[in-house]
Amino acid sequence: MSTLRHVIPLFFLTTIATVVAAQPSGAAGPDSAQQPRDSLAASPDSAQPSPDSVAASPDSLQPSPDSVAASPDSLQQPRDSVALADTAAFAADTSPLAIQPVKKKERRLELTKMADEEVQIDTTRKSRILRYVVNHNTNEVQRVELDTSVTYYRTDYPFLRNSAGAIFLGTLGSPSMPYSYVGREGKSEFIFMQPYEAYFFTPDNISFYNTTTPYTLLYYDWAGSKSQMEDQLRAMHAQSITHELNFELVYNGMGTKGIYSRQRIDNRSFNAGLSYMGKYYKASLGYLFNEVEAQENGGITDDRMITDTIIDPQYHEVRLQTAKNHLRNHTFFLTHSVDIPIVYIGNDSVISNILIGRIGHSLEHSTFSKIYSDNNEDEYYPNRFLGAVTRDSLGMRSFDNRFFAQLRPLRPYIFESLSAGLGYKSMQTFMFAPAMYLQGTSAEDFSTLYAYASMSAWYKKYFRWNAYAQNNLAGYQRGAFELKGDMTLSVYPIKSGLHLQLGALLAGREQDVFIDRYFTNHYSWDNSFDQNTELRVEAKLRVPALGCEVGVSQSVQNNFVYFGSDALPYQHADALSVSALSLSQSLDFRGINIHHRALMQLSSNEQIVSVPLFAVNATYYYERVLVKNVLTAQLGIDWQYCTPFNGYEYNPSVGMFHTSQVKQGGYLWADAFIAFHWKRTTPFIKWEHAVQGLIEGNTSYFSAVHYPRNERVFKFGLSWKFFD
Repeated sequence: MSTLRHVIPLFFLTTIATVVAAQPSGAAGPDSAQQPRDSLAASPDSAQPSPDSVAASPDSLQPSPDSVAASPDSLQQPRDSVALADTAAFAADTSPLAIQPVKKKERRLELTKMADEEVQIDTTRKSRILRYVVNHNTNEVQRVELDTSVTYYRTDYPFLRNSAGAIFLGTLGSPSMPYSYVGREGKSEFIFMQPYEAYFFTPDNISFYNTTTPYTLLYYDWAGSKSQMEDQLRAMHAQSITHELNFELVYNGMGTKGIYSRQRIDNRSFNAGLSYMGKYYKASLGYLFNEVEAQENGGITDDRMITDTIIDPQYHEVRLQTAKNHLRNHTFFLTHSVDIPIVYIGNDSVISNILIGRIGHSLEHSTFSKIYSDNNEDEYYPNRFLGAVTRDSLGMRSFDNRFFAQLRPLRPYIFESLSAGLGYKSMQTFMFAPAMYLQGTSAEDFSTLYAYASMSAWYKKYFRWNAYAQNNLAGYQRGAFELKGDMTLSVYPIKSGLHLQLGALLAGREQDVFIDRYFTNHYSWDNSFDQNTELRVEAKLRVPALGCEVGVSQSVQNNFVYFGSDALPYQHADALSVSALSLSQSLDFRGINIHHRALMQLSSNEQIVSVPLFAVNATYYYERVLVKNVLTAQLGIDWQYCTPFNGYEYNPSVGMFHTSQVKQGGYLWADAFIAFHWKRTTPFIKWEHAVQGLIEGNTSYFSAVHYPRNERVFKFGLSWKFFD
C-alpha cells in the first residue's frame, strides 16, 4: 500500500498545525502566561505508564470503550469534573458571604452569581490541555488524563493495547474479535461494522479537548518491502478558538499490501469535532467518517504450508481470487444542554442548597453501507442465488433523537445526579430481495420509542454508586430493556488506597434486523428468534500501590445467537454461561518494567462460545535515562500466548466470524524492540515475530482459522508531539 494515500490528510493537518502554532491561542488568558512554557498538564514527562491510562491515551487517537468507563480513582470525583469546580470546597465555604445574614433578594442574586461561576470551565487554572469524553445521554463529561509515556507507542494493533489478545486476520486493519467473551459484545448498530470497531470512530469513543495552546500529534510506522508494506498514520490537532470554543481534527489511516496473495486492506477514519463549554450552555458536535476497502482471500488453502514447511508467502495458495469488501460510514452528532442554577435560601437568609438543573437534547444521524463482490467463487461458497457474478449491497440509515433533563446538587447528600430522558430512534435498511423483481426496490423501516433514567451518588472518597435503566416502550425493539449498576468502596490503609468495584447487568435484547432477515447471492435466511437475556455480575479489586487490578465475572445468557460453522445464525435455547478471571498488572522496579494483561475463561459450551482457557499479553523492558529530562531509552520484548481452543473462521460474504472445529492457539508470539523518548519525539524499532523458527514445535502462528500472522520483519515508527 503506497504511503501516498496518507499525503493529503497529513498535509492538511500539518498545515493547520503550522499556521495556528504561530498564533496566540484564543483561550489563553493572563493566568496562562504564568505557566511554564514546556509544561503539559502536571509534569507529563514524569507520568507513570499504566494499562488503564494507555487504553485512554490520546496518542492512540482512538480510545477503547474501556477508557470511557470510570476507574475507581476517577469515581472519587464528581462525574462532571471538567465542567464543575470542586463542590466540596463550595460546601465547606465559611466566608462572610456564606454566613452573613442579608436580605433574601440580595442573597439570591449573590448566590446565583456564585453558582454561575461554579459551572464554567477554567482551563487556565486546571490544566493547559484538558481531554474528556461525553455521555450523550446526559451531556455529562468525564476527564481523561493525557498519557505521555512511551510504553505502548509501538503497539500498533489497537486491540492489543488493553486486552489479553484477539482473533484477527493477521494484518493491521483486518477484522478482529477479542478473546474476552464480554469484549465481543458489538456496539455498532450496523452489525457488519462490528469486526472493525477496534479501528473506527464512534460518538462514544472519541475525545474532545479544551486547550489553552495548540496541540498536535503525528504518528507513523511502517514495515516490509515496498510490495508488501504495512503502514499506519495517525494525526491529531486540537485548537481553541475562544476560551470556551475548541475544535479537533483526527485522522487514522492504516493497512497493508500483504505478504500473502490478495491480502491488501486500506482502513481510514476521520473525526472533526467542535465543543463549547460555557457558563450555562455546553455543546459537542462532530462529523465522523469510517471506511475500509479490503481484498478477501478466505485464508490459505493448506495450513501445513505454515506448520510443516518453510515456503515464501507469495507462493501460498488462497481460497478466494476475486472477492472484495467495501464498508463505509458517515455519522453526524450533536449533544447540547443548558444549565440552570436553582438556589434555595433558608429562613435565616443562609444558603440551604444549590441545584444545577439541566435540560438537553442529543441527536445522531448515521449512514452505513457494505458492498461485497466476487466473480464465480463456487468452490468456496455453497450457494449462488443470483448468478456467477456477485455484487451484494447492504445499507442502513439511522436517526436517533432524544431529550433529557437532569438535577445535580452542588452539595450532594443523597445523590450526585439524577437524570431522565426520552428518545426516538428510526432506522431504514436497504437490501435486495427477490420480491423486488415484482414490487420494485424499497427500504424497510424500523423505529423504537425508548425511555431511560440514571442516578449516581458518592460520599467523600470512600463510596460511590451508579445506576442506569432503559426500557423500549414501543416499536421494533419493544420490550427490550437494560438495567445496570455499579458501586465502588474505597479504604485507605495506604495512601493510594484499596478500591473494590462491584457491578451487575440485567438485559433483554431483541435481535439485530440483519439477523432476522438477510438475502445475498451466497446466503439467505428469514428468522424469528426470541429475545436474548443476559445476567452478568462482576467484581474488581484495584491496588494502585502494586499497579494491579484483579477481576472476576460471571455471565449467563438465554437464547444466545451465534454464527455456526456454515456461517448461518442460530439460536441456542438453553442457558449459556462464561466465567472469567482477569489480571492487569504494571510493575516498575529500578528501571525494570513488567506489564501483564492476563485472562482465564471457562465456557459452559465450547461448541457455541469458544474461548481460550488462558491468554496473556505481556511486556518486559528495561528503561534508562540517558540524558536527564532529554533522552530516555527502552529495550525489551512484547509477547502473547493463549492455550489451544476451537478457533473461529471468517466469512467474507457475511462479514462475520463463525464457529469452527479447527484448533487455534498454543503459539508463543514475541516481538523485540528498542524505543527512545527524546523530548517530544518517540522513535522505535521493533523486530516483529522475532521467535519465528527459533522454538521447536512453535510453528502454528495462525491468528484465525486459515489466516496466519505476518512473518518476521523489522518495523520502524515515530511519534511527534507539538504544543506551545
